[in-house]
Amino acid sequence: MGEEGSLAAADKIAELGEQGVLKNSINGDNSISLFTEGKSAYLISGPWALGDVRDAGFEFTISPSPASRAWRMPRRSPA
Repeated sequence: MGEEGSLAAADKIAELGEQGVLKNSINGDNSISLFTEGKSAYLISGPWALGDVRDAGFEFTISPSPASRAWRMPRRSPA
């Protein structure tokens, strides 16, 4: 994060939001509920969202973000 490639990616995401390609109305306050209600195809979040996602009752997969690979963070499988 904060390096040239990630800054370029953030700029591209902002550009896509300005063009209307990506919704910019999804934020930290509504992202989990939009996902669990089936109104969003994916969720980028953290372990705090797992309870809500499990309670939604559908199958899901957890994948590490590219940033976590770059930081070599330890990953645990969901219990």
